[in-house]
Amino acid sequence: TVTDKAGNTASDTSNVNFLIDNTTSGPTGSSISIAGGASYTNSANVTLSLASTGASQMRFRNDSGSWSSYESYATSKSWPLMNTQGIRTVSVQFKDNAGNEADAVSDTIVLDSVAPAAVVTSPNGGEVWSGTKTITWTTTDANPNSRVISLSTNGGSSYTTLSSAAVDTGSYSWDTTGTSDSSTVRIRVTVTDKAGNTASDTSNVNFLIDNTTS
Repeated sequence: TVTDKAGNTASDTSNVNFLIDNTTSGPTGSSISIAGGASYTNSANVTLSLASTGASQMRFRNDSGSWSSYESYATSKSWPLMNTQGIRTVSVQFKDNAGNEADAVSDTIVLDSVAPAAVVTSPNGGEVWSGTKTITWTTTDANPNSRVISLSTNGGSSYTTLSSAAVDTGSYSWDTTGTSDSSTVRIRVTVTDKAGNTASDTSNVNFLIDNTTS
């Protein structure tokens, strides 16, 4: 704005915006964590935890795909993974108000939304068991994890936990003398993979426990 000696004034402004940038680099301390740092997920829809110092905007991409548009910086973001089983990668890039971009950072997680398959192989019905016997089953899964063995003495109407373990070995040694004699016994095996998917199978028909010596 200029003013002459008579008090007349005139003004002009920059035609468009310009930028002040005294920052020598982009945002710092960038980080991303998928699903709270979990190694596995059974859902393609996850929450990203984000951090960056000096960021005003951020953008994302799955694996080696295209970047999303920049959006306002936030410390949390709901995000859909590429819906393909296996290791998935999400990258984030932060930008400051001056347009300086930080190097992209990424995190990985295994997407496993496929339930395991469990098949009880013994006892599967009709057996007469006494003493110590081995319960066996097969599990088909890319990421096997834990198992729970349950026992029914009423033909499958109800079950109680017989054994649980953090590792699925496919067999369990069972001392049947701790269970009352019954002709309506069934075993159920429930397996859970590392992503939390579960599956169960039971003896096809009843088997018998008889530890009576006379």
